[in-house]
Amino acid sequence: MANDTTVDGTPASMEGQTIGVVNDTASAQVLKNVLPGATLKNFTTPKETLDAFYTGDVFILGVRRRTAGRRLPRCTSHRLGNS
Repeated sequence: MANDTTVDGTPASMEGQTIGVVNDTASAQVLKNVLPGATLKNFTTPKETLDAFYTGDVFILGVRRRTAGRRLPRCTSHRLGNS
């Protein structure tokens, strides 16, 4: 569930944020080049990346919308709520 956040997907809002990515993917490479002020946390598989998101290890995903067999919402980032 999305929670209140100042992250809106713009490069400025991603500054200083940690983003979960699948290692050695096009998404990871693009984010590395476009968001030098963000920290990329690499995972081996899409499932590991999603699991990290769902457990709260990362709050922002840098993956394609269809990852690990699931279609993700159209937002660039989400924060987990307490519900």
